[in-house]
Amino acid sequence: MTNQKKGFEIEAKVKDVLEQRFSQNFSKIRLKMGNFTREIDIMSEDNQIAVQVKSGRDFSSSGRISSYRFAEICLDYIILMATGASKKILVLTDKEMYEQFNIEINGLPLSGVDVELIEFS
Repeated sequence: MTNQKKGFEIEAKVKDVLEQRFSQNFSKIRLKMGNFTREIDIMSEDNQIAVQVKSGRDFSSSGRISSYRFAEICLDYIILMATGASKKILVLTDKEMYEQFNIEINGLPLSGVDVELIEFS
């Protein structure tokens, strides 16, 4: 299975969890933000809950999240900050990535987004 296909399957599982939690339908959408169009992995039908999903793990030899992966996750965080949704959620599906990301963003000027762990076995 390709990483992309696995990513889509994980997004679908997260979508199912959120649909049950919030009792509404969610879908993938594209939003115009500034000069760019950005994809939101999961958006509620009322556009009030925006969710980005990052799965997998990618650590450097020092035990930190690899620079490239950290930048990707931070970009998703910033995209969520820019949406007009009242609830913004960044979902990480790997416990070690979730724990390390919360350590590494400490002190950065990021706010307004809930970082959640949703694991699948």
